[in-house]
Amino acid sequence: MSAADIVLDLSHAGHKTAHDALTFIQQEKLQIQIMASHTGSYKVYPHKRNLPDEILEEIAQMGGYIGVHLVTFFLGEKGCDELDEFVQHLMHAVYVCGENAVGVGSDCPHMDMSRVSAKRNYKRLTGLLKTNGKFGERFPDRPEPIYSNGSQMFEVLRDLLLGKIDTNVIDLTGRTVLTPEIVNKVLGLNFRNFVERSLPN
Repeated sequence: MSAADIVLDLSHAGHKTAHDALTFIQQEKLQIQIMASHTGSYKVYPHKRNLPDEILEEIAQMGGYIGVHLVTFFLGEKGCDELDEFVQHLMHAVYVCGENAVGVGSDCPHMDMSRVSAKRNYKRLTGLLKTNGKFGERFPDRPEPIYSNGSQMFEVLRDLLLGKIDTNVIDLTGRTVLTPEIVNKVLGLNFRNFVERSLPN
């Protein structure tokens, strides 16, 4: 992959596999771009599909990119406010990895769907994947504002994130946790920068 300029995406890797891959890359001094295009924070919600802080941080330190998903059953327990949980995953990743390494990796179709269409899509996908509930999957698999406004997903997320800005909330470095500049970064600028530096010359 390194020789062929292929980006390594660790989104579907187990924790040990991801750790071993990062260790191998550093031991062998491989020149390879790394990302987790659609994952979440294991610390925020301990689902095996989410990655631990040490792996997220290492990806960022190696110049990689972390995209935070919008899959309900990876974000939190049934009955939670899933969009609020998404914000928690996103902001935790920004805190751990820095504001230049994190963005949205929705893992969602960017199309508008009625609840009936969304349920049909969910049944089709779970039928094809044959996971038999081992991931705790449930419907809706995306928050309602996301499946019903999929074509406007980033506008929905922009409004959500801008509404969460509170200049009184600071992190341990004394910085405001969320600013309009960070919102712009996580809603596309960081991903674009990662792609530009990852493409072969």
